[in-house]
Amino acid sequence: MGKKIFVFVVFVIVVCGLVFGKMPETNLLKAVLPQNQSVLIKASDKFSSAVNVVFEGEDSFEAEILKDDFLNDFGVDKVSHFEFENLLSEYNSARSNFLSEKSRKLLLDKRYDDVFKNSRQFLYNPASVIVSEPKDDPFMLFSDFVSNLLQKEVRYSTDFGGNGYAVLNLNNLQKSDINQLFELQKKYSVDEKKVYLTGSPVHSLYTSERSANEINVIALFSVIFVLTLTYYYFRNFKVLIPIIASILAGIGIGYCLTALIFKNVHVLTFVFSTTLIGICVDYSLHWFVEKDKEKLFQSLTDSLVTTVAAFAVLIFANIPLLGQIAVFTATGLISVFFIVKYFYSGLEFDFPQKNKFPCLKIKYKKFILVLFAVFIAFGLARVKFTDDITTLYKPSVELALGERILNDISLDKSRTIVAVTGENIQKILEKEEQVKDTVNAKFVALSDFVPSIKRQNSNRELIEKLYDKKLNSCSDILSSEQIRHLSGDLPQKEILPNFEKNNFLKNFMLDEKTSVMVVNKDIESDLKIDGASVINIAKDVSFQLEKHRKTCVQLVFGAFLMLLGYLYLRYENGAFKIILPSICGILTSFAALGLTMQPVNLFHIFAMFLILGFTLDYSIFRISKIKNSADAVLISCLTTAFSFFLLTFTSFKLISSLGFVLSVGIFSSYLFSLILIDGGNDEVV
Repeated sequence: MGKKIFVFVVFVIVVCGLVFGKMPETNLLKAVLPQNQSVLIKASDKFSSAVNVVFEGEDSFEAEILKDDFLNDFGVDKVSHFEFENLLSEYNSARSNFLSEKSRKLLLDKRYDDVFKNSRQFLYNPASVIVSEPKDDPFMLFSDFVSNLLQKEVRYSTDFGGNGYAVLNLNNLQKSDINQLFELQKKYSVDEKKVYLTGSPVHSLYTSERSANEINVIALFSVIFVLTLTYYYFRNFKVLIPIIASILAGIGIGYCLTALIFKNVHVLTFVFSTTLIGICVDYSLHWFVEKDKEKLFQSLTDSLVTTVAAFAVLIFANIPLLGQIAVFTATGLISVFFIVKYFYSGLEFDFPQKNKFPCLKIKYKKFILVLFAVFIAFGLARVKFTDDITTLYKPSVELALGERILNDISLDKSRTIVAVTGENIQKILEKEEQVKDTVNAKFVALSDFVPSIKRQNSNRELIEKLYDKKLNSCSDILSSEQIRHLSGDLPQKEILPNFEKNNFLKNFMLDEKTSVMVVNKDIESDLKIDGASVINIAKDVSFQLEKHRKTCVQLVFGAFLMLLGYLYLRYENGAFKIILPSICGILTSFAALGLTMQPVNLFHIFAMFLILGFTLDYSIFRISKIKNSADAVLISCLTTAFSFFLLTFTSFKLISSLGFVLSVGIFSSYLFSLILIDGGNDEVV
């Protein structure tokens, strides 16, 4: 009956998982930030979605030529610009609704003479952008408004360090577009000319594809190592078939349930799924080496419960990645456990030539413990914590150089993002304008392009007062009839944001009730305006990582107490012996971080759960003194530790540092289990 229920449940999970599963998520922030931080995630997506192409030549003229050639090859139609023509055609009929911040301030202060003087300077300046005729706009207020909009684009220096530069800003690119940019970069980076690609989409694609290739190689080497070690021990190829099948089934079922529960499975979840290779082998090996199945399943059940419990605690961390790993790993382990229980009973293998590992007694245990104690003490004394997300990723030399050059030539280095929320678009625009009136700085915001209805009415009233006071002074450019025509009431027409017609306006919206403003200045984070808040992506993410790190530390202690309670019910005083090697292994791994000058972050705290979940098995089987368990435990340790050790060679800093911690923690936990727990006559080193 149990077998049929298991098969039915697995069938439902697999079918639903394959139907509802989506493409893997690669955004690191979505891995570590909970859903209640959606504004921060959306803001990060919005301002990290741009790709910048930096062109370097001997001078600015050569850089511009390089940019034009590159753009023609890439496709001019893929570059989005502010659609001023659409705006102007719509705004011309209501030009009196629009004022630049500078002109509005002068009119509010009733400095009409200054407005008149500025208008004449603007009118006779050959570099001015004049979009309205003097007879319709004698004070050049609408032309001034449009001219200010044109200055909202990001500015860069064309000369720096003896070279000339040009920058191409691209938005909303597809994966194929970015791949095309990489190809064109190779094509146009010749001789003294250089092309650099910057922006999060470039880093994400480069890192994800490189990491995917590395993980495939690591998974291949892990499987080869597991199969080679298993074949060496059993000297029988047939035993590899059920082992491989159980591993693939565990990973497949784990993925399907994770895809069913979560909106998107993060790519890092797949990275850690490779750890199932090592631990799933454990269950199969114990089945094949132990004849007393009843006693075996008692220990296997304890092993499963403690491992799953250690991972289940991660769900309470409110971190998407940890929750996914908890579900993925726990489901995979439970699946393999029942596969061994229900399907291995019909397998009959004879291993007459099985290779036993050498049985050696560990001598000088006290001396070894003293050495470990000194190592741990010195290492932990040098441990430093960090919550800086930049420490989790180290870009390639070429990408890092491109980011540095872009920063060097940028003329707007100080930028602050302000999120504004409102119940509707007009409330959002009014709050944006309140922020701009409060903070003395340059802004780029939706309200720059489409003022609120309240502000449009206010602007029209200010212009009417200006006309009352100074319109007669415009006789130098207006006839008496034109002055008389303008002296009447200005036409009243409301302009609303048209996101469909002017698609670029969507760039300012995070969602229907939230907009973002970019301030070219460092401002205080505590804006005294309800519904407006400063978003410092790096600082806010670091704060969230720090909070999650502290939460995970608390959960670790909770997991220890819960596991200790369960083990005490099963083994009484032996529970302390079982959990002690894992604790020592965790301390050793953190000491290794300290001695190698690697700062401890959230994911290293997460590694504590992994070490705890993986290594309690070693102690459980040793204290149970199951006759033939020692070899299986050793093979399990070697395969798991080896899989994590291979991760240290990945280019992704987050993965490599985790691989280092886990390989050290798992192997040292195994050694501590040999030293601290009497395993009977089967002492294996």
